[in-house]
Amino acid sequence: MALGQGDPNFEWIFELGYRIQLTKFAYLQPDIQYVHQPGGTGDIPDATVIGMQFGVSL
Repeated sequence: MALGQGDPNFEWIFELGYRIQLTKFAYLQPDIQYVHQPGGTGDIPDATVIGMQFGVSL
């Protein structure tokens, strides 16, 4: 199916994240998302997305 085609209905995302302060200047932030009906059409299977952020203040 070409991009932009189909009959979009709905999409929802459930997300969990937590920020861990490693030091006064650095943090780590893991994140997990569950995407139900990506694109809203049902043509793409549900997905679990796992990510991580790392930040430093100078």
